[in-house]
Amino acid sequence: MNRSIIVLLCSILFLCFQGNAQIITGTVRNREGAILPYATIEVESSRLGTTANAEGKFVLNLSKGKHTISCQHVGYEKVEVAISIEQESNTLEFVLKPITLSLQEVVVKKGEDPAYAIIRSAIKKRKTHLKEWERFTAEVYTKGQLRLRDYPTKFMGQKIDFEDGDTSKRKIIFLSESIATYSVAPPNKSKVEVIATKVSGQSNAYGLSAPQIISFYNNNVSIGDNLNNHGFISPIADNALHFYNYKYEGAFFEEGDKSVG
Repeated sequence: MNRSIIVLLCSILFLCFQGNAQIITGTVRNREGAILPYATIEVESSRLGTTANAEGKFVLNLSKGKHTISCQHVGYEKVEVAISIEQESNTLEFVLKPITLSLQEVVVKKGEDPAYAIIRSAIKKRKTHLKEWERFTAEVYTKGQLRLRDYPTKFMGQKIDFEDGDTSKRKIIFLSESIATYSVAPPNKSKVEVIATKVSGQSNAYGLSAPQIISFYNNNVSIGDNLNNHGFISPIADNALHFYNYKYEGAFFEEGDKSVG
């Protein structure tokens, strides 16, 4: 095929894609107007989504039409917004409400925190729930980042300067996002199929594509060999009451389900 024809076809396809894809930009804040960094933005009933940056800003590319977009951040209620996209450039602002813990009347032993009754119940049902997770398949979104807490102004006599004007010293030097299908089958079989991965900060890296599955239903919780070779005692292990102190903070509801903190 003539090269000029190929170039023309590619240009037409590019223009068609540009015509269908609309850009949505926005910011995530709380009710006081403070920025909420690294919030998760998802397009419901699809695999599309993104993460807000350190300034709480995000960008999404979507086709024209109606979409439901959700926003989540730790410690805040999930927000869903239904929008109709017709223009090439659109703005969407999320304002999240803090999760409110409600304290309810409970009957407890004298001098004992209500959390202990809840933990005893969780320990009693631990083995039952553990068996329920022996075989499953799930779609997993994994996000990992390496962030500097601080760094010296000089190292071995050389001045350290990132030349970006940021003086906070809390810089993200690596960010990885992955979507994968994770399957588990007894006795000890697991399979990971990476669907998509995005890496910032290292152009030749594949990212943290393998999900780290952490289950409190095991007596011993393993969180990577580099952190602790022996693992950690689960907060609901058979002997957990000998190692942990518990405090009841309250409860909240999300999508009809009650969660206790």
